[in-house]
Amino acid sequence: MEITIRQGHIDDADFIYKLNKYSLGYDYPLEKTKKKLEKILSNNNYRVLVAVYKDEVVGYIEAHDYESLYQDSLKDIMALVVAKDFKIWE
Repeated sequence: MEITIRQGHIDDADFIYKLNKYSLGYDYPLEKTKKKLEKILSNNNYRVLVAVYKDEVVGYIEAHDYESLYQDSLKDIMALVVAKDFKIWE
């Protein structure tokens, strides 16, 4: 089984919408998902990584910069989603 992790891009919006709806239970409209993804991808303080298996996005992670006065810069994980019907073992 080969899973590839790559930077997310706007063409992933449909997959992300489906992951949010069917794995998380959030029925946030596809058009709004696209607009939010576009906004997040254009912001250097955010990162979206997707997990791809057989040309399909099966998960994603969304993180943004986290700053504090007592440690170095970090990333704060905002979302971590894996398709609920995805099986890691074949």
